[in-house]
Amino acid sequence: MMVAQRSDELSMLAFVHWIRSPETLGNNIKFFRNFGETSVINVTAIDRCVGFLEVAANKHIIIDREN
Repeated sequence: MMVAQRSDELSMLAFVHWIRSPETLGNNIKFFRNFGETSVINVTAIDRCVGFLEVAANKHIIIDREN
């Protein structure tokens, strides 16, 4: 994360690495094989954070409290 100041207004920015084509296993566990684009967004746009667990080459499980 970084903080940017513009016209006396502070903004906190986050570097986000998006994922491509998430899939769901039979037991409702979501995973993906490839990362997608990266971008910088304002942190106020983030509604929750998730984690990734690499379980095999090119296969990551999405760890999300809500799912």
